Amino acid sequence: MASEPRKGPHPAYGQAGLTHDLISIQTDILGEAYSIQMDMYETSDEVVIEMDMPGMGAQEITVTTQDDWLAVEGVKRDAAEEAKVNYLCMERVFGPVKRVVQLPSTIDLAKARACYKNGVLTIRAVRMADRRSKTRRIVIEGE
Repeated sequence: MASEPRKGPHPAYGQAGLTHDLISIQTDILGEAYSIQMDMYETSDEVVIEMDMPGMGAQEITVTTQDDWLAVEGVKRDAAEEAKVNYLCMERVFGPVKRVVQLPSTIDLAKARACYKNGVLTIRAVRMADRRSKTRRIVIEGE
């Protein structure tokens, strides 16, 4: 069952007025934005996020969480930049990338783990028991 996207700013980045549950921006030198491809799905016991991040090493990627937000940042470096080449055609994009995702509230981020292999970052977070399925009586105080 997919959760409702929650509205509001991302607490780690302080972006007031943010009303989307996803932010995915990569900018080039001209300020053009590029989307970073991602899949998020759930199994019976975990939520899995797979992000395409080719051309980076695991040491160039940072994954952090705050509340129910997941932030992934990385840098794709141009190896030819150091060689001072003159490009005849350049279609690949290099530079910093960032993706911020609001996660379902039913996962245990303390047990989250990440793996980077063949240009794909996979993040797995264990699902907690569904809190909505338990009924609990609340005692009313007063007359």
